[in-house]
Amino acid sequence: LPLDDGQHGTPPAGARTAPDPEAIAIAGEEYAAILLRMETELSTRERRALLLSVAGNTTAEIAACLGCAPKAAENALARARRKLKGS
Repeated sequence: LPLDDGQHGTPPAGARTAPDPEAIAIAGEEYAAILLRMETELSTRERRALLLSVAGNTTAEIAACLGCAPKAAENALARARRKLKGS
């Protein structure tokens, strides 16, 4: 089997390629920056609400975990998103 499709060493369609080390490093730095912003810019409730949302929980489930009304959970999520989007 040929190692490429004949187009200047390009792997065949569907072939897996190794991730670009520079892209991995940049993604890691961006992830660390987001985590730092979450820790420093969000309240505990906002951070917990956002993490629960990202994990796939509904507003009702987030509210139950936080021990608050669903509207309070929605407000916490909105504040968290607004704070993180603003910078």
